[in-house]
Amino acid sequence: MALTPDHAGIRDSKNTHGPSLAIAPLAWSTFISKVAGQQAA
Repeated sequence: MALTPDHAGIRDSKNTHGPSLAIAPLAWSTFISKVAGQQAA
């Protein structure tokens, strides 16, 4: 996982040469808020 101003980068740490995801900051914060059981800001 890597956070930049433009995206959250996610990949499998055991398969570093495999595919990765680039998630928009708002989508990532909404996901984390939902997982934590909170409302997104």
